[in-house]
Amino acid sequence: MTWGGWRRPSASRPPRPLIAPPARRPVIAVILLCVADVTALGIRYAGHRQAGPFDRAVDQWFIGHFGLTSPALTALTWLGDPGPAALITVLIAAACLWFRWWRGAVLALLTVPAANGLTEGVLKPLIGRTIEGLLSLPSGHTTAAFSTATVAAVLLCRLRVGPRRYVARLLAALVYALAVAVAVAMVAQHFHYFTDTVAGVAAGVAPVLIGALVIDAVADRYGARASRSRSATSSSTSLTPT
Repeated sequence: MTWGGWRRPSASRPPRPLIAPPARRPVIAVILLCVADVTALGIRYAGHRQAGPFDRAVDQWFIGHFGLTSPALTALTWLGDPGPAALITVLIAAACLWFRWWRGAVLALLTVPAANGLTEGVLKPLIGRTIEGLLSLPSGHTTAAFSTATVAAVLLCRLRVGPRRYVARLLAALVYALAVAVAVAMVAQHFHYFTDTVAGVAAGVAPVLIGALVIDAVADRYGARASRSRSATSSSTSLTPT
């Protein structure tokens, strides 16, 4: 994929993997850390209905520094709502389709809903931690923010922008900073405990990275099979007498 001007790249360019081969082992390590994070916090706080000493101290610090309500906090929590998260996901997918980066479009359309569905439909009911009677761990807003941010970061870090690659990485860092701000807003407004958002980070990041690895593996296998088929057809044609 290119970012030169506003021209659509030609369809003949080779497919670009979502995860660069040298980065795949570090990515797997991050996935394992995320799984360990959610597992440990889920076991530790299963069935809890109030904050523990650690959460109480951290939560009060955030509330004391940022306040329970403000327009900025409200706007940040809005970014983690299902509607805005879905809209951002669709826009990312549309941009990938415009540039004919099929892997990126599939990544956005599949992994963000998968991460949110895993949190809301599986992890929250399974763990059963609540805040003011509502299931809270992992934080759904944090999951949505970090799954969307991770999709954006994966795509930005794989852009073919030549000398501008540092700009892409800076944008990825800014996207993650915004996701962190969403998590902070959830704690400051007392919608979640701090550890809910820590689990939400892991629940948002891991499905996207797993999805990127799977999409690359499937696409590479399909591409290799198609290449072998074309080679066989070409060889058969060249051997046919005329």
